[in-house]
Amino acid sequence: MKNIILIITLIITSLNTSKAGDCFNFFSYVLEDSLTVTFSGEAFYAGMIVQADSYTWDFGDGTTGEGQTVTHTYAPYGPDVYLVYLTTISTDSITGEPCEAFSYQEVWLENQFDCQAMFFYFPLDSLNPCLTYQFMDVSWGNYDSWLWEFGDGTSSTLQNPVHLFADTGVYNVCLNIWDSVGTCQSTYCEDVFVGFYPPGYCDNFFSYYSEDNLTFTFIGQAFYNGLPVVANDYYWDFGDGNTAEGLSVTHTYDNAGTGTYDVCLTTFIFDPLFQDSCIAQSCQEVWVNNQIECIANFMTILDTNNLQPNVFNFYDLSIGDPMSWFWDFGDGSFSSEQNPVHQYFESGDYQVCLSIERGDTTGFGCFDDTCMIVSTANYFNMGGFAFAGDFPINNPSSTGDTAIALLYRINGGFITPVDSLAFYEYGYYWFTGLIESNYLVKINLTTGSQHYSDYFPTYYHNKLRWDLATVIPMTEDNFDINTLLVPTIEVEHGPGQITGNLTIGGGDFLFVRDNISDVEILLLDSENQPLTFTLTDEMGYFSFTDLPLGTYKLMAESTGMYAIAVTVELTTSNPSANIDLEIFENNVFIIEEPPFEKEIIIKKIYPNPVSDNLYIDLHVSSPKQFLIKINNILGSELLSKKIYLDKGDHTVTLPVSPFKKGVYLLTILSKEDCFIESQRFIK
Repeated sequence: MKNIILIITLIITSLNTSKAGDCFNFFSYVLEDSLTVTFSGEAFYAGMIVQADSYTWDFGDGTTGEGQTVTHTYAPYGPDVYLVYLTTISTDSITGEPCEAFSYQEVWLENQFDCQAMFFYFPLDSLNPCLTYQFMDVSWGNYDSWLWEFGDGTSSTLQNPVHLFADTGVYNVCLNIWDSVGTCQSTYCEDVFVGFYPPGYCDNFFSYYSEDNLTFTFIGQAFYNGLPVVANDYYWDFGDGNTAEGLSVTHTYDNAGTGTYDVCLTTFIFDPLFQDSCIAQSCQEVWVNNQIECIANFMTILDTNNLQPNVFNFYDLSIGDPMSWFWDFGDGSFSSEQNPVHQYFESGDYQVCLSIERGDTTGFGCFDDTCMIVSTANYFNMGGFAFAGDFPINNPSSTGDTAIALLYRINGGFITPVDSLAFYEYGYYWFTGLIESNYLVKINLTTGSQHYSDYFPTYYHNKLRWDLATVIPMTEDNFDINTLLVPTIEVEHGPGQITGNLTIGGGDFLFVRDNISDVEILLLDSENQPLTFTLTDEMGYFSFTDLPLGTYKLMAESTGMYAIAVTVELTTSNPSANIDLEIFENNVFIIEEPPFEKEIIIKKIYPNPVSDNLYIDLHVSSPKQFLIKINNILGSELLSKKIYLDKGDHTVTLPVSPFKKGVYLLTILSKEDCFIESQRFIK
């Protein structure tokens, strides 16, 4: 019997429903044996169960079927999981209007071998961070070989490979595992959404506990578009013919029965904003009367934000409610914690073994162990001079300056602060023990320095903004990371004054940050020549005084935060101006040299709902080629169009008349195929 309980390790069996008009469907299935499955469909119209005009099944193995209840037998020695689709057509009895709906679900067969393939994945920091993913094997059983098929024609035999996809899209990734003696063989496949999150996507999982191994309390958790939500409905099937509804339920099994029960949670979520519905289902095997075996399993993740090298977090993923754990880290160190943290002090490959045990008064104890090879990471050192003019600060003689070097790591699509260092001797700074990755360095003179107002805070090599900064790839020691501090320009005195306030946030895609003090405000002339800077106070207030009349540009600069420039014109009749500046947080996908403004902004899409043509009002900050895509609720690409737009406002027309009724995702990407903007619309 296949141990679906592994799903609780965040590998969720999901069922997505496409809503068309006011109808949707879902289905359940029962395993008759290890290869034969009986499917039962349900159709809904206007919120009520109806008898659909047709039920069409795609069993995921190249065959199809018709009927509300169908039985299908899969070929032996195939995959353990298939993606099955149900399409229904229902007719409104009053208007006669047909309504088509479809849903899909991963269908698991009973594992015929003594192992189960399973994996998870996440985007990885690299030179192509929106296309590179780390895949982690979390399978269980006695296996020693791996074959990954990434859905793009490439493969890997590593246990935990890193893969670079050529383009954004949805890829069906499969992990195959087996052993050398032929007693273990298993396959697990999952759709991987590269470069964007699957639109309208929902899933769920549940936890449970029991005091006497007969009465169990189950607690559900639902997710919609990656966020935890309270579902509209929670439906439980306890696997013994009994069902219940509710977020948390309690069920008692028959005292005479022992063994396992397949418990399934089905959740229904309705999004009133987009009139979108989504059904998810996850299942686990619940063992009654202490008959469960122990299966040891674990995963490990390197703590890349730790200033100490080779610190690993170990997570117990074992099955069977073990009561004790014993970790052998392969370097002579041990731990009895469930989820220990361990640091390796010498580089190399280590065999880490976890032993688990459960003993109880009923005599149903168990023991199991498993091992995995853990490889340490590479760490390097960097350093460099901070030049103020022709010489580093305080070199060859003291200039009365102290500087602070700030180190940031481009980590998993985000910029993360790593370390800081105050220095003054010889104008030289250094950082040691840096994990192999990409970094940014910023040098600030402290406010007490003699030349504080003469130089801007500057990123390596000589940039004022993080999005223009030179990325430092740490693949070897580098002690020549020299930063040339950009000098300020003394502005002539005049009657002009610019004051303002900085805000952080605003808009659906923005996140509010509390700290708005000490943020740099850059003052530039009309030709984008940097003049001087100031810092905001604790309320976000800033000011520039004694300015000559003329045209200026102002923008905020805070590492990892996007900014919008504001142009100010000081005239004889209007010598003063008060402005609001805004910075906002967004995923940092790639470091390039964009203009001050965001590359492209979707101002409005209309009409919504749409019938024939979709109109998009856009603002472009500089001439550039963009890629516009439309995906359906399942993530399938329906339209892809490259378009070159000049600077300014534009209206783009996209024909959507061939599309069926439903919810769609409009995405705009840069020429590097990295996400910029997206909005949903209804047809």
